[in-house]
Amino acid sequence: MASSDVLDLVSNISTRVEATLSGFSQLSHLYDLTKNKFKKADNKYGVLPLDAQEVSGVTKYYTVDQRFQIILTTSYESDQKTDADLRGKVKTLQDYCHDVYKDLYDTRCGLNSVVLNVKDIAIDEPDLLESDKVVAVSASFTVTYRRQLGI
Repeated sequence: MASSDVLDLVSNISTRVEATLSGFSQLSHLYDLTKNKFKKADNKYGVLPLDAQEVSGVTKYYTVDQRFQIILTTSYESDQKTDADLRGKVKTLQDYCHDVYKDLYDTRCGLNSVVLNVKDIAIDEPDLLESDKVVAVSASFTVTYRRQLGI
C-alpha cells in the first residue's frame, strides 16, 4: 500500500461487504443517513474510516491500528400491535455484521501483504429512521496494518 492506505482499505472492505452480503448496495450519505433515498426491501451499506494511531512494530515499518465502521440498513414493516419484524431485522443485521467481520478477519481485508490483523468488533445498538421505516446497525473494528518507512 502506498499513500492511499485508507482509500485502499475502505475500497477493499466495501468489496468484501458486497461479496459477503449479496443484494446490498452502497449508501449515498454515510454521516447523515436521513439524506438517503430508501425504497421498500432496500438493503444498503457504508464503510467509514475512524480514528487511527501508531502502535509498536518492527524496524523500517510503522504499524497503525485504525478503526473502521460498517453501517448496514434495511427496511422494516411497521405494525401497531407488535415490533416483531423490526426485532427480526435487527437480529439479521447484527448477524450480517458478524459475517462481514469474519470475512474481513479471514481475508485480512483482501490486503494480505499489508494488513496484519482485524480485531475488536463492537456492534452498536440499532438506529431507527422511523419516517423511512429503516433500521441501521453499525459495527466498528480495528485493522492493524503496516507501512514501510523511507529508510
